[in-house]
Amino acid sequence: MTKAASRPRLLYVLPYLGTGDSSHMAHVPALLEALGANCDIDVVVQRSSGIAPPLPGVARVHIHPQVGAIRRLPDLWRAAWRFRRAGGRTVFVRISISAALALVVIAPLLGLRVFYWQSGQSRNLLPPWRTHLVARLRLELEHALQRGVIRFAYRFVTGPERMATY
Repeated sequence: MTKAASRPRLLYVLPYLGTGDSSHMAHVPALLEALGANCDIDVVVQRSSGIAPPLPGVARVHIHPQVGAIRRLPDLWRAAWRFRRAGGRTVFVRISISAALALVVIAPLLGLRVFYWQSGQSRNLLPPWRTHLVARLRLELEHALQRGVIRFAYRFVTGPERMATY
């Protein structure tokens, strides 16, 4: 076995990545570069502003076409299948409920371990039922899906220690 073949592999799934990103994804390129020193990383980007920033340390980057979450499913499943065939088992999904749900469904079939990161703060921002019924129903459905993902993910990852009880 070669040195490269013995390195751990990671499939890192991002809901969004673009050049000049100043959101809470801005630190991701540097994080991936640091992780890439110790493992081979495949990155799946669900949405992009067109061109992903340079990602040193990343072996492969796959940017999904600009379509809805349901139409991205087959592409995500193919990426996971190729990743597993190449020897990878560990998947890290950042924030994306749709990607995490799709991956926890097929994880037992492929032998994947899905780690799901979510801060959970949106629960504090729910609109009132009376004045925003449709928006509230959408968020309640999203939270129900999130609870399912958390239950079936290999591990749920969240913010700092002070958020553990939250």
